[in-house]
Amino acid sequence: MEHTYTRLVQSKVDEIKNENYSSPDFIHDLGDNTEELEKLVNEFNRPFSEGLTLLLKYSSYDGNLNDLEEKRAFIRMKLKSIGASKDEKTIFNWLKGVTEPDANEKTRDRIYRLCFALSVSTDVVNWFFNHVYFQRSFNCHRIEEAVYYYCFNHNYSYEHAQQLISEIQTFPEQEVPDPDAVFYTTEIQQQLDYCCTDEDLKRYFRTNKWTFQENQANQRTQKVLCVLLEKIQGKETDRVIAEKIKEKKITYVEDREIADCGLIIQEVLSLDEPHLNIEDESDSHSLLNCLLRGNDISSTSIMLKCIYGKLGSEEDIRTKKIHLPAKGRENFPSEKVFSDLRLQKEELYASKNYDAIRKCLILLTFYQFWCEYKLDFSKFPDDNKELYDMYESGTNDYLTECGYDILNPVNSYDRLFMLCSGSATPLETFRNFLSSTT
Repeated sequence: MEHTYTRLVQSKVDEIKNENYSSPDFIHDLGDNTEELEKLVNEFNRPFSEGLTLLLKYSSYDGNLNDLEEKRAFIRMKLKSIGASKDEKTIFNWLKGVTEPDANEKTRDRIYRLCFALSVSTDVVNWFFNHVYFQRSFNCHRIEEAVYYYCFNHNYSYEHAQQLISEIQTFPEQEVPDPDAVFYTTEIQQQLDYCCTDEDLKRYFRTNKWTFQENQANQRTQKVLCVLLEKIQGKETDRVIAEKIKEKKITYVEDREIADCGLIIQEVLSLDEPHLNIEDESDSHSLLNCLLRGNDISSTSIMLKCIYGKLGSEEDIRTKKIHLPAKGRENFPSEKVFSDLRLQKEELYASKNYDAIRKCLILLTFYQFWCEYKLDFSKFPDDNKELYDMYESGTNDYLTECGYDILNPVNSYDRLFMLCSGSATPLETFRNFLSSTT
């Protein structure tokens, strides 16, 4: 589904990337001039109210898009027609720009009711969730949203959806047939696509209701995050290698044991002067000292210090000293966000916080790709455009595999990583952007 605003933002990002590829000076400027990068990241920041007005445009509304009361009257009529008048006040506040929706299930269901009331297509629902609400559409690990997906595909009413949900919820609970069995969200959607009738849908739920238990959600995401964290985080065994480097018993080039260390440790040890500006010390091995000074080098805190560089302070992130629009700052990966999601190697929680998990995935894939490039660029394409495309397609593969939306230039958080990846030194450009917040 093509949209003018999305094309506009994408064309701007492409323009910046193309200038980067053709002009080394411009690449240098983007990497060092944080004001320019901040402008590009913040330039396109469509209010939710504007996106909501566009949703009306994609429905049967033919009134004045600039007339607030006319739009409200239309929404009131449509909500009343499906028995959802209670949603009017909240939605009108969104329309006025007084408030914006949060990401809980109650709000998601309210947005679905609005979409049912407006009789929009599945494509429009997907667009609204992905490009305006910035949340995953149709999380089909929820019974309600799986039924909504089926009903939107078949142009069924909200009342019809509620009847189906009520009946399906009476089906007996099931034990998981195989502890290792996993149904990914995309697989559930594919199965629902084969349901041509209500009986097909109910037969599917009678057979597979166990897949909708809470502990079955986000399992693929858990596995992917485990792999990423295993590659990136330091390990306590890496401390021995770091000690040898500090004592100059080995060098990075001479000892390939370093290749077995976590990427954050490899990056530090590969530097002639391992610092990254985390410590204001004259000692060129200040970051190395930070890693060895009794700290748990396998901790999330140390991982984020190394990824973020100078912005190592949890306070900087939690007090929102990041030059991004509110939606971009929300759930920006911090030690607290990782802790709340329990994204540890030993225990990964099947969290419902779509935005937080997706942002963690984007951060970790960005760091993995560009750190591996920095450590050994000979394994990567020489052509800058091909290199960028390799990064973007790899990140999108991770996101798609986990059931999340691909990188979206309309999303300010995504755009930051896309623009940094178009510069000559992506990690340094990203760190410079973050350090400008302090």
